[in-house]
Amino acid sequence: MALTRGKQIELLCKEIAKDYDGWEYSAKAFKDKRLKHTDKVIIFRWTGSSISISSQPIVGMLNKKIEAVWKILNKGKTERTQFLRIMRPGSNVHPHRYRITDLEKDNAEGYIREVLDIGMRMLEENWDFSSEEALLRTLPKLLNSEDLATRYCIAQMLLGDFDFIQKYYNDEIYPEHVKRKHDLEAIIKHIPEYKALYEKKGILYI
Repeated sequence: MALTRGKQIELLCKEIAKDYDGWEYSAKAFKDKRLKHTDKVIIFRWTGSSISISSQPIVGMLNKKIEAVWKILNKGKTERTQFLRIMRPGSNVHPHRYRITDLEKDNAEGYIREVLDIGMRMLEENWDFSSEEALLRTLPKLLNSEDLATRYCIAQMLLGDFDFIQKYYNDEIYPEHVKRKHDLEAIIKHIPEYKALYEKKGILYI
């Protein structure tokens, strides 16, 4: 039986990953899990049918301590803590979308490798992986969605700044942002126990 485009892409991605030191392809994403505290991810976000498949790739990271706090919101498994869209080379406007109907004719391998190269550069340009503390202290302020903003608040808490999330909730900072306040309330409720852990263990206390 002929393989679907999705299965063909999966097998191709697994082969390509072998050429990138420290990277693997699983659960529809390229991942570098060499750091104990954070995974680097490049996700193509494949969608389509048995005949054709398209992608809208993103690059990002998943920090395990931020996600440990995020779990109290019971939103299920997550793919990333922060992410950026991978844009078409030479453009700041158009995402690097691509549709594949035939792996060879559409040069699927070339496209995948190009996105990986761009994504790996973006990882090093946008996040500081030299240590977990450096990573959280220099996180890009990606506050353009409720989930990203809430995670940014969690990062500040892990560094010992418990006022940031309260000020964000009260619209003292970034008042123009739409906020999912019930999520913020659920996290704020746990601040006393997080403060106790911080006083006992210091930053990155989870």
